[in-house]
Amino acid sequence: MRLIMAVSSDGFVSRGNNDRMQWTGPVDKAIFKLLTLTGDRVLAAGSKTASLMPRLEGRDIVPLSRSGLSLRQFHSEHPLGTLLGGQTVAIEALKDGLLHEIILMQLDRYAFAGQRDELRPLLDDRWERHEVSILGVRVEIWRPTLPTVLPLFPEL
Repeated sequence: MRLIMAVSSDGFVSRGNNDRMQWTGPVDKAIFKLLTLTGDRVLAAGSKTASLMPRLEGRDIVPLSRSGLSLRQFHSEHPLGTLLGGQTVAIEALKDGLLHEIILMQLDRYAFAGQRDELRPLLDDRWERHEVSILGVRVEIWRPTLPTVLPLFPEL
């Protein structure tokens, strides 16, 4: 699967349980729309994330917590699907070796408080980083250095 997640300038992925993502902006939202044009199914990490997502033509947003699908089941059925933010599920997918690409949009906006980005520190030399800047948004594209992704933490 591919993961797409926004990170604020000051290193936060959300402001907390009631975050409506106002700290994100129009450029990263436009980048998200472009990245999800492929028609792959889109998996929202939870019902709250799904409820915040705009309804975009051709995108099927599946709230993991309400669909009854586990992360592994979704990956098995849709290995090219997209996992949207939700750091807990993103880290689980990384540790289980379910991700073939990670896209982090480092914004030029500040969140000022909330949940810190804990995913990026887990990306080590098994992942190769590419970067492009689009109108002030630094887009980091991480891909495994090996041809296939293996579970990164098999002991967990």
